[in-house]
Order: sequence, then structure tokens, then C-alpha cells
Amino acid sequence: MRRNFSEIVEVAGTACKPFDGSRKYISTGSVHHDSICDNEVEIVNFKNKPSRANLEVNAGDILFAKMQGTRKTLLIDEDLSRNIYSTGFYAIKPKSGVITEKCLYYLVDSSLFLGEKDKKCSGATQKAINNYGLKQIELKIPNYHNQAKIGEQLDLLFSMIRARRHQINQLDNLIKARFVEMFGDKYPNMVVGDKLKTTSGGTPSKKHSEYYDGGTIPWLTSGEVNAGIIRTVKNRITEEAVKNSSAKMIPENSILVAMYGATAGQVGLLKIRTTTNQAICSILPNEKYLPEYLYHAMASKKDWMISQSAGGAQPNISQSVIRRMEIVDAPIAMQNIFVKLVHQVDKSKFAVQNTVQGIQK
Repeated sequence: MRRNFSEIVEVAGTACKPFDGSRKYISTGSVHHDSICDNEVEIVNFKNKPSRANLEVNAGDILFAKMQGTRKTLLIDEDLSRNIYSTGFYAIKPKSGVITEKCLYYLVDSSLFLGEKDKKCSGATQKAINNYGLKQIELKIPNYHNQAKIGEQLDLLFSMIRARRHQINQLDNLIKARFVEMFGDKYPNMVVGDKLKTTSGGTPSKKHSEYYDGGTIPWLTSGEVNAGIIRTVKNRITEEAVKNSSAKMIPENSILVAMYGATAGQVGLLKIRTTTNQAICSILPNEKYLPEYLYHAMASKKDWMISQSAGGAQPNISQSVIRRMEIVDAPIAMQNIFVKLVHQVDKSKFAVQNTVQGIQK
């Protein structure tokens, strides 16, 4: 049966009230698909995060990210209900007798819902779903009496997927551990700005539709740096846009660092040629350093970069901070050994990712 989204959910979450002590503040950037990454969580008190627009939620509520093209979904339990959440999330709960909690969670976490949500998103720079857009979404809902069994089947399926994702995380941790083992305190450091060239991009004026309509030149935004290894870009701009803005073509194998907002300090390795917005610092290729080595060396400095950032609620990392950052100046022979390990681990990750995709079909 097809139902309007507003017919199956109720609005959940309330504006944040004053509180004593410290609590975790969960931004959309600290959620990786369906889980919270603790090392990316901000600890706050009401004095430094006073906005009553932030959300308090209850066990059983479901959160999903408002932004276009973003799949981040949380089913709130008792532990998660103690946190404060960004208004980048929508908070909903199932209507009694219409849809179960589990079925609603899996529905809003599905590619089907994500596609419908993206169609209804609006906004100039960062498109997102609003109340009006949500009310335009219609979805096919299974019979209520069958939903409990469907939920059990989906629980089993997604437990298998989570196990495979855990394998991928372990492989990522293996690379990080190997980096520390090979390079920690064994070689001198070098200052990034002394050995490498950096640049930033630009955002063509949104007032000029001719800068975007029919564009064929890739244009990367800072949120996309989260991908890590960057092989695709969502947005395109025109040649006119490049001529009339600070956007410039960045070569393949550049290292990218997101400088502002929720993704600040995130590092990416560019595997295509693209332009970028001004919220990204690009470290250009250098024959003395292998791209994969630089990527992991700079990613290991994320916490340091954030510690050097300016601004209030959201970090703001300047290009000068990145240029004065110190990383290990490893010999090229050791870089090669490390990169061979990375390639071997990447093959294992690829095999596990294929298994996940097979389960999801």
C-alpha cells in the first residue's frame, strides 16, 4: 500500500533544554552511515552549545540526515538518547498501528527513501529536505501484520553487513598501526609548506546560472572529501565559472584537506582531475612523496589540525595551519614498502566490499 510519509510518522525530538555537566554533541559529520564515530564527537556543556535548536531525543526515535545525497540513519536506544543532536537531522517516530519501529528505520535507511528524499530537497548551496518536501514523499508500505517478520529478516541481513563493515574497519586500523610502526619517531619531520605546494579553490557565484547550467567541469565540495579515495564528483561547473572565480583545476594524486565545518580535518586522496570549492586545501603532487604515503601521513594529523583551528561551534582550519603542519619525512624506499602494504590491504577491502554489495542486492 502506498502511503504519504506524513501518514506513517510523527515528529520526534525537542529543542535542547539547559543542562548541567557535559554531554556528547552528535553532528551529521560524526555519523558514518548508521553508527557514531566516537573520535569525531564533540563534548559540550550548555554554555558552549546553548542553541535550543539542537535536538534532544528519546529511545525509539529515528534520526536521518536532511542533506541531499547523504545516508546517515540512527535508531535511538537508551544510551544514544543521552546525547544532543544537530538540527542537520530529522527526528521521527512511527505512528502506532501503521508501521513498526524497525520497519520505519530500515525504510528511511533504504536507497528507495534516499532517492525520494533527494528529489524533494531544496536550497541554494547545500540542498536539504524540509517539512514541505517530506510531505510530498509517497512510499509503498508492507501490511502491518507482516512487518514484524520483515523486521526480523532485515535484522539478520544487516547484522551480516555490519560484520563485513567491521572487517573493513579492522583493515583500516591495520594500515594506521603499520604506519605508526614504520614511521613513528624513526625519521625526521618536515614542514608541509617547506616541501609541498598548496592551493585552495573557489565557489562560482550562485547568482549566475550560466556558471552551473550545462557544466562539464567537475567541482568538488568539502563534504565529498569524506569519501577518502575520491574517484567521482557530484557537481559540475562551466568554463565561464572557472574564468570568473577562484576555482581551478587540481591534478590527480593531490591530497585534499577539508578546512571548514563538520568535515574539517578530513583528508582525501584525489584520483581524478577536478576543481574544488574554497573550503578545501589541495596539496599538489610531488615526485619525492608517493600520494598514498602523503594521504596517510596527513590523515594521521587530523586531531592536530583541529586543535589548531579557529572559530566557535565549527572548526575552521586555515591553509597556513596546513602549511606549518609537520609530517614524517620518510625515505622513498620506506614509502614504497608502506604503499605496497596499502595496496594489498585495499585488495582485501575490495573483496569484503563486494561481499557486502552481494548481500545488499
